[in-house]
Amino acid sequence: MLKQELALVQECKCQIEEKLNWPDSKYWRQRDFLNLILLIEKRSQITISLTTIRRIWKPDYAGTPQPGTLDALAKFLEYEGWLEFTEKHQKAGIKVSSSNKLQRKNWKVITYATISIASVICIILGINAVATTSNQSSSNASLSVKYASPINVPNTVIFNYNLNGIQADSFFIQQSWNKFRRERVSKSDTILTSTYYYPGAHQASLIANDKVIAQAKVLIKTDEWIALARADMSDENPTYIDVESHKPEGIFTVTEKQLQKYNLSLDPNLLLCYYYVNSFKGLDKDNFRLKVRVKSDSVMSLACPKISIMILGTEDMHMIPLTFPGCIGSVNLKIADKLFKGKHTDLSSFGASVYNWNLVEITLINGEYKILLNGQEVYSIHTEQSIGEVIGLNINFTGSGSMGFVELSNSKTNKTVYFEDFKEDKRAPQL
Repeated sequence: MLKQELALVQECKCQIEEKLNWPDSKYWRQRDFLNLILLIEKRSQITISLTTIRRIWKPDYAGTPQPGTLDALAKFLEYEGWLEFTEKHQKAGIKVSSSNKLQRKNWKVITYATISIASVICIILGINAVATTSNQSSSNASLSVKYASPINVPNTVIFNYNLNGIQADSFFIQQSWNKFRRERVSKSDTILTSTYYYPGAHQASLIANDKVIAQAKVLIKTDEWIALARADMSDENPTYIDVESHKPEGIFTVTEKQLQKYNLSLDPNLLLCYYYVNSFKGLDKDNFRLKVRVKSDSVMSLACPKISIMILGTEDMHMIPLTFPGCIGSVNLKIADKLFKGKHTDLSSFGASVYNWNLVEITLINGEYKILLNGQEVYSIHTEQSIGEVIGLNINFTGSGSMGFVELSNSKTNKTVYFEDFKEDKRAPQL
């Protein structure tokens, strides 16, 4: 790539990072890149592959992106395309400042290297917070968490932080990967409280200016299956629904009558979410099997009802979709770090009559994944990437849906670790 074009690409990257206001890209993880891909696609209608986006964001990148990729990046910054971005910045002479900006950015990374080394080690080792978590840096910066309640949602997390010896213009605690869940903190204080509305594993970060200097894992648990409704995936304030008082024998479901009780109406955009997040004692994270029985409810007669089955881990997740055969272009499959979009992947094997009961089974044995639908293998893939320890399950429905039994077992020994059939007084205890 020519120096001039390289400078423009670097300038574009810097402007994207400034617009995102996320932690420094040096600390971006798989899910951050995946989130960026979705944001760019939403703005530009152009999909960039995970491999491409990670390659472009390498510090020593000097390749030549495809014209479509350059257009997507420019459109994310609200330009008509790469040509307009190039013309405006060349006329303004910003290509030189881009190089200077990159040098300043690299210098800042070096300056903060000693500050953040301990937190980077913690990320690599995957240190988890169960009751209290603390990551200590070489500059005495630390971040730890306590829970107002040991279980269930909403749950207030009490962050205890220490910024002794850290020099910066501003400090923040970011509660998860979501940049909108970032709050400014004062160097003179030591405590910040934050309410988490969704169960699961979250990575909290202590940030000085735009550098992560300490991190801690937050694990929000439930003591049983819970149901909540959200307007869409960006909804930060869900409605919690009492299922137990109306639960049919052997079925976990939310009826239209129950939704009306909470002033919720069946809407094509409504997401009904079922969660169970807890410790699965005895489960091997590298060898497990999940079986779950699900169906969409036909009260809305949606053209493309969707079901997503998520296996939540401390580091990542799996997501298995189901929908009508004619709608498979609108769903995505995710196995650890591998994301397959129905728009660019043949996911026809995940098409099913979702208004009927379907048995979904996902099996992992030493990196080999197999997915079965109603007893027939529909997908297999190999990946060495782990989602970490399995800490929960999340079943989502557009509109409304029902769940039958759920079983988690060791795929090598076939020993059941967790079983739930939603029948009265038959809940199996954790082993």
